Amino acid sequence: MALENAYADPVDGVSVRGIVRVLNLDYHKAVYIRWTLNEWRSMVDYRATYLKGSNDGATDIFTFKIYAPLDLGQSLVFAVRYTGGFLSHMRTHCTCTVCVRQRKGKASLPWPH
Repeated sequence: MALENAYADPVDGVSVRGIVRVLNLDYHKAVYIRWTLNEWRSMVDYRATYLKGSNDGATDIFTFKIYAPLDLGQSLVFAVRYTGGFLSHMRTHCTCTVCVRQRKGKASLPWPH
């Protein structure tokens, strides 16, 4: 699994969009984005959307858009989880975590958290 891209949406200024590429290990797979604004005291799970026609034989692409208006200095942290095939059955998963911080009216990212 690889987080290929994550960026603050330049159109609405309050969303974070991203692209996740995963190995095509099984037909049945899912990518979830778990995000928080308060250091994991509460969180939201969002299921990413499969990008139709993205399969290149070895990988698939999923996209996501998190709507989360940030106040100046506030951080949004998200983790990406991929499940599918044997990964789901063995209760293991791949994750990566990214932090987005609002600075002077513009969100900046990424940096690992």
